[in-house]
Amino acid sequence: MQINQLADLTGVSPKTIRYYESIGVLPEPQRGPNGYRDYEDSDVEQLKLVAGARRLEFSLDDVTEIIAMRDRREA
Repeated sequence: MQINQLADLTGVSPKTIRYYESIGVLPEPQRGPNGYRDYEDSDVEQLKLVAGARRLEFSLDDVTEIIAMRDRREA
């Protein structure tokens, strides 16, 4: 899916998604042959996690650490 579809599914603007990618909160997605970002269902879930944590006023540093802990399967 492209960035606009990801934005529609998560309620996060494309500009914010690009920003999160640029600072390392979200990983850079794969790119299609046309150079467009190509997102997977797992990206939707990760962005929903980030958006939820931000609504709870977690800092971006905290969100990055939460994601890293989740990826390492730590409590």
